[in-house]
Amino acid sequence: MAGASPMVVAEDLTRHYRVARKEETLLGTLRHFLRRQYQVVRAVEGVSFRIHPGEVVGFLGPNGAGKTTTLKMLTGLVHPTRGKALVAGHVPGGGKRPSSGRSPWSWATSSSSSGTSPPWTPSA
Repeated sequence: MAGASPMVVAEDLTRHYRVARKEETLLGTLRHFLRRQYQVVRAVEGVSFRIHPGEVVGFLGPNGAGKTTTLKMLTGLVHPTRGKALVAGHVPGGGKRPSSGRSPWSWATSSSSSGTSPPWTPSA
């Protein structure tokens, strides 16, 4: 479908979680209770794609690859750490539509080399 605006746009979607590191021993449990140490878990890292009207797509990958987390970001259940998404002209998760009068697709249909970014800033 040449010229049709994409229904789904994901650009550099990334989601990191901060998780407390635990040890299995009793002493480790006490240390965890008194002074927690954290590590960053990378659930999704830099996913980008576009889906145009009428396209049929599959989302395949091994366990732990971030498929469910990516879909949760596209539905608004989880907010991305970095990146942006647009689904049917809306920012998932209750983001506000552009108020500038520009089409919400103007950034999605332009070439990525032009440096055009969406007229909204996603919440962090």
